[in-house]
Amino acid sequence: MGAIIIDPFVSPYTDEPPAGEWAEPPDSVTQPDEAVDFQTRIQRLEVKLLRAALEENGHNQRRTAAALGLTYDQMRGVVRKYKLSKKNE
Repeated sequence: MGAIIIDPFVSPYTDEPPAGEWAEPPDSVTQPDEAVDFQTRIQRLEVKLLRAALEENGHNQRRTAAALGLTYDQMRGVVRKYKLSKKNE
């Protein structure tokens, strides 16, 4: 059985997880001392997510596109945009 933990400082009416329960720290996309604009951060996050999805699907772009809810053509565009093809490695 699991333990019951009562924390008087955590509201049961919030959607935010308590401190320390994030999957990744919010600044994990960039180095903390690095000054980067929002668009660059978004691009880095997209590349990270796409690489993970491609890896999970054996670099099969059709399966990856389906897993991400994209069309094959959209997936091809993103792969070309970020040069994520196995040929580019």
